Amino acid sequence: TASDIADGLEVLITGVKGENTYAMGSQANNNRNAVKASITEGILAPGEGTMSFTLVAQGDNYALRTSNGKYLYAAPSSSNHLKTREAINEDGKAVWTISVDDESVASIVANCETTNWRNVMQFNQNGTNPPMIACYATASQSPIKLYKKAPIAPEVVDVTGSEAVSNIPEGSD
Repeated sequence: TASDIADGLEVLITGVKGENTYAMGSQANNNRNAVKASITEGILAPGEGTMSFTLVAQGDNYALRTSNGKYLYAAPSSSNHLKTREAINEDGKAVWTISVDDESVASIVANCETTNWRNVMQFNQNGTNPPMIACYATASQSPIKLYKKAPIAPEVVDVTGSEAVSNIPEGSD
């Protein structure tokens, strides 16, 4: 929901085609691949190749940082390009206004001020096979949804056997 959007939140960006859910994947030539995922009881199970993005506060807006430290941006073009680059910069192309409704449907719009700009992130279910996520001049494609990435549970290790640590001084915390 909107109250969950905050600096440092790790999200998955998704779209729906028929009964199938797709999550944003790796960079294609000019947009982002969509990777088939599944949802069970409201929990998204991402498919192999799904990428997560960390929200990086930029005033009241956010940059979307990939796991390799690059940033999503609305590429300058009259085409529907969505790419990554090394830095956020001051041009607004990698800074997004993000709003989310109670159903997790998101509006993600790049803050660039250029005429005829393609800056509305949308899911294109009619795109290449598989579908894609790209930027459009208006919300003319399918909406996207955001999912919070769940933390991975730490592995539990049994330390009661012969491997147990036994030289902790008394009175130590």
